[in-house]
Amino acid sequence: MMLSSYKLVAGEDDCYEEKDAVLHWCSKYIKKVHPPHTHPRPHPRMQCCATVKKSDMECVCRVLTEQEKQGIDVARVEVLKTECQTPPPSVGS
Repeated sequence: MMLSSYKLVAGEDDCYEEKDAVLHWCSKYIKKVHPPHTHPRPHPRMQCCATVKKSDMECVCRVLTEQEKQGIDVARVEVLKTECQTPPPSVGS
């Protein structure tokens, strides 16, 4: 019998679905932009924030694979919870 090394720490196995949902619903917000810091970031959309609010974001960050980290801005993932608590900027301000 082969044990999976995919589950790193006891209890983390239950946040893989959360991670997948965050990567799906927040993809436009967290994808890497080249060159960095030259394009304005959109405010996370309602579905992204709804997913973030019900997810254990510390666990989600811990279970990101190296391959997933290559395509996203991990710093953006780490601040999603805060970003989703802030209302989006009003247009024309």
